[in-house]
Amino acid sequence: WHHYRPSGELAFIEVDSTGTGKVDQWHRYQDGALYLVEHDTDGNGAVDRIIHYEGPGQIAQVWENLDPAGKPRIRLIYEAGKLLRGEFDTTGNGQVNQWLFYDTDGQVIRAEYDQHAKGRPDQWEYFTPGSKEPA
Repeated sequence: WHHYRPSGELAFIEVDSTGTGKVDQWHRYQDGALYLVEHDTDGNGAVDRIIHYEGPGQIAQVWENLDPAGKPRIRLIYEAGKLLRGEFDTTGNGQVNQWLFYDTDGQVIRAEYDQHAKGRPDQWEYFTPGSKEPA
């Protein structure tokens, strides 16, 4: 379903991507360009993934596993369309406690952990490109 502003400009599109008859994606537009996609990935009626765009088809951030207040437990940050880093709240307390950094091929090159809940890393791991084990 397409929704338009009074000016005739496309505002958003509702999509039933699973064929269930229920909308599970909302594609939002500004000045004719897609800037945000919201997904209900598990069919419960709540948005649990948000994709932010910074240009035509270029992802800037992905938020996943949203808590009831809409705060992401997973945030993936992109630069020039490439995954740069991930920020994770693995305890569900609203604070990022794990960071993953990626090379230009999307491989993890460094991980940082906040083991003492102080809001900053206190443990680091470095990875050899192409390896899933710390160097």
